[in-house]
Amino acid sequence: MDAEKTLIERVIAGDKAAFADIVRAHQASVKAFIGRYIRDYSVVDDIAQEAFVAMFHSLPTYRFDSSFRTWILGIARHHALRFLRSEGKRQKQRQEFLDAAVLDWHAADMEARDLADSGVDQQLLLLKRCINKLPDKHSALLKAHYFDEQASEQIARTLDKKAGTIRMALMRIREAIRQCIEQGLITLETQDA
Repeated sequence: MDAEKTLIERVIAGDKAAFADIVRAHQASVKAFIGRYIRDYSVVDDIAQEAFVAMFHSLPTYRFDSSFRTWILGIARHHALRFLRSEGKRQKQRQEFLDAAVLDWHAADMEARDLADSGVDQQLLLLKRCINKLPDKHSALLKAHYFDEQASEQIARTLDKKAGTIRMALMRIREAIRQCIEQGLITLETQDA
């Protein structure tokens, strides 16, 4: 315990080598602890790194009244729980979006069947088909911007991107949809001919 206390005091004083020694001494147990709850090793590494950074910043508050290993595992636990909660919300949103996309696909299928019998606007049907062909991340951007009515800046904050990047992505997505619709109209015209 005295050697570890000396090492901790050296880290607090700014000794980078001492910090590296602490990380080496506890890295395996921290990763093993996180790995009990999270199976993706790259995520385990990221969370362990976050835990060690948080430990470094919180080190001056460590009171030596519990074992250092217990203290750092508590920090790792906090970061793992935060990840799991965030991932759970993300998966739930993704599943809800997937469920909505399936419902939209069924609706588009029904509309396609009605198309032969009625004068339903073919461009609207093509629009739905083209949106359904988009990659998930592009569909999610469209949903956030047009259906959830989020501004580019708000989406950018959520995705940790720049607002200009989001605006450019939306512009490219709109262009891809336009080209898809035009190609679909050309195909329909050749079928009618």
